[in-house]
Amino acid sequence: MKILVMGAGAVGNYFGARLQQADEDVIFCARGENLRVLREKGLEIQSPRGDIAIRVKATDDPNEFASYDLILFCVKAYDVLLLMAWRFRRRPWLKKFKSWNRSAEKAWQLFRDLP
Repeated sequence: MKILVMGAGAVGNYFGARLQQADEDVIFCARGENLRVLREKGLEIQSPRGDIAIRVKATDDPNEFASYDLILFCVKAYDVLLLMAWRFRRRPWLKKFKSWNRSAEKAWQLFRDLP
C-alpha cells in the first residue's frame, strides 16, 4: 500500500515509521527543518515497543509521489482547512476522502470541486 503522511511531526513520524517497518511504501510530507532532517538522516524512533532507525522518502509536495492508497493527516486541527485548500484541491489522484475529524470532512466538501 502506498501511504502519504501529511504532517511529519511526532505523531506522523511514529505511525509512518511503523508502517514503513511493516513493509508499506510510505512518503512523509514535511517542511522546513523537519524536511531537511528527514531527507538527510531519516528517522530514529525510540519506543518501549522497539527502537528503529530507517531511511525515508520525504517531500514538501505530495504530488511528487502521487497517487496514494491512503493519506494520514497528522496535522493540527487548525491547519486542516489550509492544507486542503493548498495541497489537495483538484488533484485527480484524490478521489475519496474519509476522516474522523469533522473539520477535515467539511474542508473536503468545500474544496473538492473548486477550480
